[in-house]
Amino acid sequence: MIGSGKAHVHTVVSLAQAQCLDSPETVPEAVRNFASLGTYGLNPSNEERDLHNWLRNLHNIDLQPYYIEMNLEVIALHRFLSLQPL
Repeated sequence: MIGSGKAHVHTVVSLAQAQCLDSPETVPEAVRNFASLGTYGLNPSNEERDLHNWLRNLHNIDLQPYYIEMNLEVIALHRFLSLQPL
């Protein structure tokens, strides 16, 4: 899910944490490891960093971000546009 872009790291970590809370005795080790990212939810801003470190240590995978330059067109509809926090 994460590698395909269908889910953010935080979403997968939240699902893993919920599974650990629901049935801790039957959770596979990989799910427990995902739940532990970001210090088990205490530091969600560190979840992606922890995932990169975990993958590097587990499989010698070194993920690198890449940047794409995008030209965006802004249409002036300020009076109709209302931004709400997610």
